[in-house]
Amino acid sequence: MILTDRFSNIETINDRKGYLTNISEITNTTNYSKYTIPKEFEYRPDLISSILYGSVKYIWILTYINQFKGSKDYTSGKIIKYINRVQ
Repeated sequence: MILTDRFSNIETINDRKGYLTNISEITNTTNYSKYTIPKEFEYRPDLISSILYGSVKYIWILTYINQFKGSKDYTSGKIIKYINRVQ
């Protein structure tokens, strides 16, 4: 499965592309979208984070909002939540 870069037009804000970066912002948001994990990304939160956020450094956000304990929770076909960029 090849995904298009839906975030290519995001204006960079402090080199973070406007993404949420701390727990209080995450806890208070309702700006979620859903993503179905494809087979080739099973057990690979690094690749999912790269696709959704453009960086692996946001794995912790995916893990936190989906209440995962580790990469074994990222199974093929599972629908996960992710946070859209800050408006």
